[in-house]
Amino acid sequence: MICAGGAVERDSKARHALLCYDSPESLCARAVPYVRDGLAGGEVVTAMVAADVAQVLGAALGEDAARVRWQAGVVSYGRLGVMFEGFRRFLADQRTAGVPMRLLAQNDTIGSQERMAAYLRFEAMANDVYRPYGYRWACLYDTRTHSTQTLRQVSQVHPRLLEPEGREIPNDDYLDPSTYLARSGPPPPPPAAVQLDLPVTDPDQLVVFRRLLRRWADLQGMGDHAWEVVSAVSEAVTNGLQHGAPPVRVRAWTADRLARVQVHDRGLTPIPATAGRRTRPTEATGCGSPANSPTSSPPTPIVTGQRSPSTFPSPPAGSRRIGPGEAHEPVQHASETV
Repeated sequence: MICAGGAVERDSKARHALLCYDSPESLCARAVPYVRDGLAGGEVVTAMVAADVAQVLGAALGEDAARVRWQAGVVSYGRLGVMFEGFRRFLADQRTAGVPMRLLAQNDTIGSQERMAAYLRFEAMANDVYRPYGYRWACLYDTRTHSTQTLRQVSQVHPRLLEPEGREIPNDDYLDPSTYLARSGPPPPPPAAVQLDLPVTDPDQLVVFRRLLRRWADLQGMGDHAWEVVSAVSEAVTNGLQHGAPPVRVRAWTADRLARVQVHDRGLTPIPATAGRRTRPTEATGCGSPANSPTSSPPTPIVTGQRSPSTFPSPPAGSRRIGPGEAHEPVQHASETV
């Protein structure tokens, strides 16, 4: 087995545990006591796990399996950003309703190494974003399906370890979200040809910029979530114009079922590692952006910021700036489809 940990007490950390297993037996030795302990304490146990894991746990739990809720609302791992916000809203709703609960969670759509890295960044931020709700949750990882390097990173985003008999112990490999995200390295650079490449030099250009970005998001099939991408990117561009050094360059592209938008400016202030990963309450509901029933067909949108005062990349030859009120096609539009 991999994913051993130390015994440093970290009670102030999130109740977020890592359950590593390498066989049905080691899975049940950890998960079954965890589930039954919750049921015995009057908690609603919610398990969102892979189908084969659900089958193994269901058989081991016997009659108790019928008392487990095997889905967390409409949350799906198909789109990472929607997943993250969907879980947050689910936890918030349960807390508002006064439901005592604990969770078992497992990402059953790992995909590429890049997608896994993106998922672990969300796992890291969950320790800050989900902690205020006070629920215990354990994440399942089959050590037979991940590399040693990935498992090391997995251990770094979980403050606790779930051991046999359902015991939780502190994990001395854990890194706080800011440290983990800073160490995880910068996002991959844009390819030579991107689908959208726009320099924004003045706030008066934001209306046209949003229109062009929305058009790009619609072309990627983001549906109702396109406005969320436009809102997040617009805020990053506005911050770049106000606190950085114009122009702010925005590039958007898709690769490996990820829709990426990079916002780059020449400001001198470093961008916090956790920037762009927290939800902002709305005035009407006090909750973050709505997460509608997700689908796995559109790419997952990821917005990143970059600030480098001496190495700002120049827009490609032939690109032109957006004039106030000017509506034109993106300066570089290599592809219309995913």
